[in-house]
Amino acid sequence: MLIQLLLTTAAFANPPAAGGCDDFNGQAFGQCNAYCEALDCDDNPTANQNACDNAYNHFFAITGEAPPCEVTEYDVRVVYSGDDSITAYADGDEIPFGVGDNWWSHETEYQATLESGDHTFAFHVWDVGNGAVGLGAFVEVDGVIVARTDDNGSFLATNVNPGVTFGDVSFNDSGWAVADTCSYHPWNSANLAELTANSISWAWSSPSCSAYSGNKESWFRVNLALP
Repeated sequence: MLIQLLLTTAAFANPPAAGGCDDFNGQAFGQCNAYCEALDCDDNPTANQNACDNAYNHFFAITGEAPPCEVTEYDVRVVYSGDDSITAYADGDEIPFGVGDNWWSHETEYQATLESGDHTFAFHVWDVGNGAVGLGAFVEVDGVIVARTDDNGSFLATNVNPGVTFGDVSFNDSGWAVADTCSYHPWNSANLAELTANSISWAWSSPSCSAYSGNKESWFRVNLALP
């Protein structure tokens, strides 16, 4: 089941940057200028809808993206910790400092400015012994927490190796389960300050929050749809 977190533009978001058509040339610039400036399709409620649709579709066909006046930027922050070891990914790219052993005693923060569209944060967590695997994390958009490992819906998990592309936005996670949550809050609270302050509970590889014999790694995903 694909679980996406849908946000309301009015509640979050930084306004789109003015203009932006100067970054394009030729027909792309012409269609961008028509949509964003001449027709003012993004701001004018009385703009000619057929003309706006035509300019939008032509621009998208040329560039593969929405006109810049329709693109909203968001300040996104992810705070996470894994038991024991973790590698993290943002839209399929490994977060360089997001790997290591004994990360359950540390929390890592990732910050980025993301544009409107679909985004995925993914985590590979494994235990160095033979115990359960845990992830504690939350996602914050423009200062508001919009997903957390213990909200029983945002984070998905699997114990079956999904392959190296599991962090990609386009990866099909429809067969994944909603991440199981334990009642445990992060231990070593002195080192996991934000996770503790926000009462984030662990999501585990085991529904009973106990060890799986021989099953000591899990994969997690959280999908965001930013309007």
